[in-house]
Amino acid sequence: MFRRPLILIALALALLGGSMALITRADAAYVNQPFVATGNVATTHSAFGPGTPVDGEIDAFLLNPVTSASTSATQYANPDGSLEIYVTPSTGYYFQDSSGAYRRSTYAETVVQGQSLKVVGDRYNRSDGTVRFIARFVYNPPPPDTSGPTYKPKCGTANNIRYTGFTVGATVVQKGIHYPCLTGAASNPLGFQVNGFTDAPQYLVTQAIQDFGNKLEIAIQPTTKYIKGGQTSTSDAVLKAGTGVRVFGNYLKLENGWVFTAKTVWTPDPNNLPAQPRRIDEYADSINQDPQSPGHYSGVVNRGQNAFLNGNFAADIVWSATEDGGWSASGTWTMTSVNGNDVLRGAITGQTSGINGLDLSLEVQSGEGQFYGVTGGGDFEGSYISTLGGQPASFGGHFILVVVPNPS
Repeated sequence: MFRRPLILIALALALLGGSMALITRADAAYVNQPFVATGNVATTHSAFGPGTPVDGEIDAFLLNPVTSASTSATQYANPDGSLEIYVTPSTGYYFQDSSGAYRRSTYAETVVQGQSLKVVGDRYNRSDGTVRFIARFVYNPPPPDTSGPTYKPKCGTANNIRYTGFTVGATVVQKGIHYPCLTGAASNPLGFQVNGFTDAPQYLVTQAIQDFGNKLEIAIQPTTKYIKGGQTSTSDAVLKAGTGVRVFGNYLKLENGWVFTAKTVWTPDPNNLPAQPRRIDEYADSINQDPQSPGHYSGVVNRGQNAFLNGNFAADIVWSATEDGGWSASGTWTMTSVNGNDVLRGAITGQTSGINGLDLSLEVQSGEGQFYGVTGGGDFEGSYISTLGGQPASFGGHFILVVVPNPS
């Protein structure tokens, strides 16, 4: 049920090369359990303890004092109460910026001596009695507590329903999810569970992962599309335990829970290695509303990869006031290369956050040029400047998109 079965199957997403591959390692010596801990950073780069790595650890830091922790962590703390936390290439870091919103960050910016962190991860017990704490998500400063690390039924009223897009790279744990508001066995067959996340999801998605017990439960529909490499496939072929997948879909954040639904589930085909995910990593620092056409925004992609560098991002957005005093967004978007040959477009949703933070989800519905015949999605993390009415007049920030082949 947790992040690694006894036959450990890890999903490696090579972001720079735009490829995804499965790596299998067998070792029955590891037993893992989720943990949560908060504390102050005493050492930013601590020496590795004895024993072989359990999940490709690349660095470690020491929490001391530990201000709070789940029982799964405290019972294995060091004699002085400290915890040594290890990180891997897939650990996600989140730093609260000046807007009050949490953004994807780096080890160096997040793990700072003397500052308070929250760590969510897995505790590994080796057969020789030694223990390692592996961080999946690290937050600076600690955000409000969720229910994790145990399963929380996805209940809640229908107030403030807001569909938001998401994408995750992960490993299928099993078919079946819990029915809403019911504990017990995961007996609803119309869904699947994933863990072993390969890249840092959007901040709110990490909160859902904690609430589900360091995994996601994702519902499926008759319209959910399954792709293996570059060919249409089936749920039985794609949703096998231990299979690496890239999931695109929507989620609802209810008052006291979550509902995730898959639109597309992609998995690699070993017989068609060129058919791989591609990541688009771009920045547009100044996207401005057209004063003659309210709701229409346009700006230059001024930093990032070559695919859209110096090209244009445009969106038509309708803003709606939310009960918490912010704004929600819905509309369409287009990103065009500087020569006009390469295009991505689709639907956009999102909301303001913190003081002047803006979080947008982008669904990729079609493309042109080198992006012809793709599907996918991703998100935008940034900040905005308000009009007198309060809704954003301009915004800027970071786009992360992932696309995969979309057979007709």
